[in-house]
Amino acid sequence: MKSSQHTVSSWHTRSSVGRASYREHRGPPARVHTPAPDQGVPSPTLRTAEPGGSAAFPTIIAPPRDDDPTQPGSPINIGPRFYPMSVTGVLRYECRKTRYGPSEPDYTIDAMLYQYPETPEKAPEGWTAYRHPEGAFYFVHSESKTFAEVNLCDEDIYADIEHFRTFLFSELKDEIKKGNLSEFLQVNEVQLVLEPKLDDKGLMCCYYFVNPRTRSLFWLDAWDGYEIFKDCRGDLSLPHKGLGVEAHYWSHWDLYPNFCEVTQELKDEVVDMILHATCDHLTSNRSSCPLNPEDLKKHLYLIERIDPAKTETRKHPAIVIGRIMHIFYNNYFLNYYGEECARLNFDQSIHGWRYHPSPFMSILAVLSFMAPVKNVRLLHRIFVDDIASKEKWNKFVANLNSQLQESSVLATVLLNANVAFLPKQSGTGTSPQEFLSYMSLVASVASIILGLVFMGHSRTEARNTPFEAAKFLHGLWHEKHGLETLAIVYSLPHVFLMWGMGFFSAAFAVQWCYPNDTALRAGAGAFMFVIAVLVAGCIWTARDRCDFWWFQPDPNQLEHVEDEKDNKALAGLDFFRNVTISLTQRLVKSVPCETHAMQDTPSLREYYP
Repeated sequence: MKSSQHTVSSWHTRSSVGRASYREHRGPPARVHTPAPDQGVPSPTLRTAEPGGSAAFPTIIAPPRDDDPTQPGSPINIGPRFYPMSVTGVLRYECRKTRYGPSEPDYTIDAMLYQYPETPEKAPEGWTAYRHPEGAFYFVHSESKTFAEVNLCDEDIYADIEHFRTFLFSELKDEIKKGNLSEFLQVNEVQLVLEPKLDDKGLMCCYYFVNPRTRSLFWLDAWDGYEIFKDCRGDLSLPHKGLGVEAHYWSHWDLYPNFCEVTQELKDEVVDMILHATCDHLTSNRSSCPLNPEDLKKHLYLIERIDPAKTETRKHPAIVIGRIMHIFYNNYFLNYYGEECARLNFDQSIHGWRYHPSPFMSILAVLSFMAPVKNVRLLHRIFVDDIASKEKWNKFVANLNSQLQESSVLATVLLNANVAFLPKQSGTGTSPQEFLSYMSLVASVASIILGLVFMGHSRTEARNTPFEAAKFLHGLWHEKHGLETLAIVYSLPHVFLMWGMGFFSAAFAVQWCYPNDTALRAGAGAFMFVIAVLVAGCIWTARDRCDFWWFQPDPNQLEHVEDEKDNKALAGLDFFRNVTISLTQRLVKSVPCETHAMQDTPSLREYYP
């Protein structure tokens, strides 16, 4: 092992060369563990605490006596400090070190060098260096099934890890003995992950235990599992918490596959889950599965290639199964699987929220040919309860890009039409035709510019993952109006194109009716009126049929009682809304939402006689 260049006193301080590689702990303060009287502690670790230092190991302190403060009292054994963590606490993908090459690298290969070690120096006794298939490097203690992603070839780091490991397993055995838990917890099956860190008080250690028998993580301390349950709000039942913990258990398979056994029963379980999810997608267009049918097909192909009989020495299959199972169980946790309020459709809200259109949106929707209304409804089906659907988001972006390309082409054609139309005018810019044509030209240019900008953003920015999509949408979320702003912004290229076409049509109509001929004006006006009526009728017939107006909240969305009292959008339009309720009920009949293909779906004739 590598010997550090420091004195014995550095066991209790942060000035160790090896400990300088430890990450900094930024969470709540760690808890001091006091060893039990019968708990074995290596004698070299029982040292006297230094003033201002922070002991890595148990320290014996003799406080003053009550009757005589000048004399020491009974010794008190103070143990190391620990803090629980989940799998996300293993910050493997955050680079711990950056290696800089020397100015003159050494490319020499010695003669007869036919074997290369996995580590620069030999691993400590009982530990084995392991390379993850992704490339991460960590050490494994086979006897106690302990993992550590620190350099155990350093003397100080090895001593820290060894003591943390011994201390925690001693406490675990004591807890199993006191609670008579030997039937459920076998120490020889339990795995331990250690992450030594530094805080303002010195050295401490984050950890978690793994129980493969129950597919769970557990800890010796009670702690706030925010990093596990942060994606769900409200009261969480123990079964629901268990789903979140099991999702992290499968992430442990991805990080440390060494002792993860892939059996035929487990393989069949994964295959059944994928088959059910695929069938759910094929029979319902509102499946809550996080993967699309194409991805499920690829995952099924990977699982079918796994042979459990050949996985004892190869750990790649365990990583594959761990990643797939984490996706499913994390989805179960997010959708309240097995709870009374389980999310069965991807656009179903668990916590309750109702979209209230703002007055600006209600007015702009009419001027924008209802384009923002359609977008805001689609976006609110993608982003539900702060959870983004990757499949639906990617589909929305693909449709948006297609619409932007079409709008840009049409805007370019309209721009050319205006350029050809303007030379026929007086050139002074004072005639109505010229004024309308110029407005059409400006709207066309705006549509082209915004279309190019939005397409550039969607192609260069990585929002194709659920996390990135949720982060982007959450930043634009309004408590009452939701993603209204984003819907308006995405609608602007189409809106500017429609305005440009309207201005150009008006300019053409003025030019057509310009001759001082009453008969010609009457004929042109009648023809344009008929065309306008037919176009308006087609748009009205092809509209999205809902049982509420665009300026009204969706009555089908659930909302908390306190939110209903506070959120009174469009207060100035209450009278107009009340007047139009009866008209709404006569013109539009409600079509129930599709919930599942296996349910009996009535014929459309029942709703459109």
